[in-house]
Amino acid sequence: MRTNGFRLAIAAITLLLAIPATSGASEHPAIVRAEQAVAAGRVDPGRDLAPLVEALRKASNADDQRALIEAVEDLGAGSGSSPAGVKKYLLEQSTPVLLDLATRGATVFVKGDALFALRDMGAS
Repeated sequence: MRTNGFRLAIAAITLLLAIPATSGASEHPAIVRAEQAVAAGRVDPGRDLAPLVEALRKASNADDQRALIEAVEDLGAGSGSSPAGVKKYLLEQSTPVLLDLATRGATVFVKGDALFALRDMGAS
């Protein structure tokens, strides 16, 4: 026979599994704009990608930093589906920002995310 404590634990685990992993930071307007432009195939780096890199440069909150790093990594990954121009722009423009975050990020997780993004983007 199961106890009420066991049922409560199962209910708590079920509730935790239903909560999204992100805090809403992925809804950052710079991320949305860049992703939409890439998906539409009409990317203007100054209009669509520069705000993403600038938002990453200015972010001070660890959750925002991680969401922006993830977006830059996804769009700039060497093996990704983004056009070559997008990858080249993000590699050139975000590498200094990612290197800075790898050494001075808000948390060790931000630092690690920045390093992995650099690797996935093919930074030398």
